[in-house]
Parts: sequence; structure tokens; C-alpha cells
Amino acid sequence: MARRSARLENTRYYDVDGSPRISYSTGTRRHSFPQDQVNLRSLRKELHHLQQDLGRLQTMAHPQATLWGNFALASHGAQVLTAFSSSTHQQKGSSSWLTPYSPWEVIKGQYYPLVPGHCWAFSGQTGELFVALSQKIHVSHITVGHISKEQSVTGEILSAPKAFALYGLEEVDGPKVHLGTFQYESDGDSFQTFEIKEHTSNIFRFVKLEVLTNHGLEDYTCLYSFRVHGKIPEAATTW
Repeated sequence: MARRSARLENTRYYDVDGSPRISYSTGTRRHSFPQDQVNLRSLRKELHHLQQDLGRLQTMAHPQATLWGNFALASHGAQVLTAFSSSTHQQKGSSSWLTPYSPWEVIKGQYYPLVPGHCWAFSGQTGELFVALSQKIHVSHITVGHISKEQSVTGEILSAPKAFALYGLEEVDGPKVHLGTFQYESDGDSFQTFEIKEHTSNIFRFVKLEVLTNHGLEDYTCLYSFRVHGKIPEAATTW
């Protein structure tokens, strides 16, 4: 073996087997990296991908609105006024997989992952959900939930609501105040939150969700979860 330079050894010139880390080919110098450095690069790349995947999962499992108060939660006193809401869809045929859940299903506070089929379905592509909130509030956001395409056995969510409008009411039979028209994206997360930008200073005890169209299914439309976020008026009594 050729004599090794102590100075080059200190600069990690030699590999573990005593070979120089720099080799020459046709007069052009090229670097030859040790196997442990190549493995380290691969591990770092794999770790980066895992961190990205974890970030996406955390976004779906813990959307920002999960940390906000939900005034359309049944366990806190919110109610669905069925007399002012659409009728539950009754699927024809005993072999149907769709269980006729009531509209109360959407205010039970379901979280990710949603269970396919555990939804309220109403006939057709348009429908209404009328909710008495647990308290009078200034409405700031709403969250609508539906299973994702990845959860669907067909890879599509044609029964999901698409365009919908929200109205606020001070009294159950009072005038409706339009709070905005929104669109649920079929390629988005299961839970999608929408900001209310109109009439945020108004105080409402009731909200009405009007689904204007769905993503293509003619027979029925499914709602899995509906949440209303906002702020209790300062003069109101808190729980």
C-alpha cells in the first residue's frame, strides 16, 4: 500500500478502506462519496417526504376550525328544526347501502375520519337545513363536512354539496339575512371552513343552510357535518 499522508488523513482524504476519495477518469476529476454519506442523503430525503405526509394528515385530522367553538353542536343545546328543513331521502329498494339518518346527524360534532354513509341525505340536488344555535352569536365562519374522494369507493363524491348559501335569522319566523354564498370543493379536505364577511355585527339565533347544487348526483345530496363558529355578544350571559 502506498504511503499515506498524515495531513491528508486529517482532511478525510482517504476512505475507510484506505482508498483516496478523489479518483481521476480521462483527465477529469470526479468525487467518489462514501456509502454512508449516500445513505444519509437518502434518509434525509425520505424523512422530508414523511414530514410532508404527516403535515397533510394533521391538516385533515385537525383543521383550524376544530379548535373553535361550535354553536351548532347538539350536545351544547343546538337543534335542527325539521319542520323548516328538507325531508330525509328514502332510498327505494332494500339492497341500498344508504341508511336514512335524520338531519340531526350533521350537528353531532363528527370529526375526521368521517364514516362513509353516516350522513343526512335529502332528495335531489337542492335542500335546506334549519338550525337553532345553542346561543345568540355574531357568526364568523361555518364548516361543512363530507367524506373525501380517497374515502369513497368510487373515487368521486357526487353527492357532496357544491354551491350553497347561508342565512341568519334573529327569530324563527323573522326575515332571512344573506350571509354569503360558498362552494365546497370536491378535491379539498373533508372539512372545509368558510368565512362570513357580511353582517358580522348582527346577532343571530338561527341559521339556514340552503344547498343550491351538488357535485353531480341527481337522486340525493349528503351532508355529514355542519358547524357554526362565532362570538357571543359581550352583553350576553355565558355558560
